[in-house]
Amino acid sequence: MDFNLTPLAIKKLKAELSRLKTKKMPEAADEVRRTGMFGDFSENAEYQYAKGQLRRILDRMTMLEHQLNNAVPISTKNTGVVSLGSSVVVESMDKRKTYKIVGSAETNPGQGRISHHSPLGQLLLGKKVGDIVTLVTTNNRQTIYKIVQIK
Repeated sequence: MDFNLTPLAIKKLKAELSRLKTKKMPEAADEVRRTGMFGDFSENAEYQYAKGQLRRILDRMTMLEHQLNNAVPISTKNTGVVSLGSSVVVESMDKRKTYKIVGSAETNPGQGRISHHSPLGQLLLGKKVGDIVTLVTTNNRQTIYKIVQIK
């Protein structure tokens, strides 16, 4: 998995992990203890559910810790060349659109956040204002993009 993350994404992951550790996990552990007092574990649906909730929280915490331990912060400094973290204004068919080049974990094409591994992201990397790139789709349709601005 791609662990290139913006500073904001890293901050959000840390906040979520902290919330899980300090609030959600203790609540879930208390619920496991409480429902465990109902008796026979094999027929105690409330206990089984509480245990599953706790397991999901612990799994999420493990995943977040792994992401944070392996995170590679994306620089948002503008160097004049499209790179990971750049916002790129492109023009295609007399329309302008802005794309933010991010790691795979942060993509949201509907909000203009595209991965550096995406076809367009790969074409834009290393380019400068005024450069033109041509995106060819699987059905051989071509779209030409001119880089207007890099933020």
